[in-house]
Amino acid sequence: PVVVMTSRHGTHRLDAEQGDYCDMTAGFRSHSKVRGSEHETFVKIARTPSDNDLLLSEARTLRLLRDTAGDEFRMFFPELVDSFVTANDRRRLQVNVVQWMDGFYNLDEIRTLRPQGLSPLHTAWIWRRLLWALGGAHGAELIHGAVLPQHIIVHPKMHGVLLVDWC
Repeated sequence: PVVVMTSRHGTHRLDAEQGDYCDMTAGFRSHSKVRGSEHETFVKIARTPSDNDLLLSEARTLRLLRDTAGDEFRMFFPELVDSFVTANDRRRLQVNVVQWMDGFYNLDEIRTLRPQGLSPLHTAWIWRRLLWALGGAHGAELIHGAVLPQHIIVHPKMHGVLLVDWC
């Protein structure tokens, strides 16, 4: 069945679960309409109320990065589209909605797709952009705290890098 979640800013139609995003959240591809604009999005929902604080922290961090990181750094961080609380079986669960980025793969997926590894040239541009992203976050006085392969997503053709999962 199609699930539609509504916040005070918009609606989010959850299309397909992306599997276990991590132990604390479920993740869904979705179509969102927020403040009159339509977006392809990724919806993260806390699995239990005890995980709400992690998603609240992520929402605060993404807002801070948007507001304080310079223009040259914003491209390295997910765009927070919406953040709200929903009720599920009398439990209140935090929900974060971020812009979906087509064509990106995390480093674990790249390892599976390219078991022979990447060329040194490709590895160099990935790490250069990751260091740039970390520098932008540190300039905003933020530390990611878990720079793991699943948190670094790469667009091979556009040479894009995003540092995700700021929980």
